[in-house]
Amino acid sequence: MNIREFVLAALLSIGLGTAFAQTPPPAPGAGPGAGPRMSAEEREKRCQANPERCAKMKENREKRREEHQAKRAELRKLCETDAKACADTKAQIRENVQKRREAMKDGREKRPPPGVK
Repeated sequence: MNIREFVLAALLSIGLGTAFAQTPPPAPGAGPGAGPRMSAEEREKRCQANPERCAKMKENREKRREEHQAKRAELRKLCETDAKACADTKAQIRENVQKRREAMKDGREKRPPPGVK
């Protein structure tokens, strides 16, 4: 076999190997977690398996929701009373969200849980 043929065969096999390569399926338990991507049946099954953890997660979720509603109500009141302060606050929120998106896109920061600054 000629050296040129050997190099050509090697390059073709590498090219075909990468073209038809498939990513392996995720390992069991390495899925997205008990988040919104799970179906209601899957969440219920997990809750039955560990009711204390499930109750704690529901309590934390409700607490975060209430805190978020309180912040929104506070912003609504501010907007009703002072339009300039409202605009400044909304601009600051937009800026923070944009920074977080850029940082997440770059992979430099993992998104903190809601309520943590």
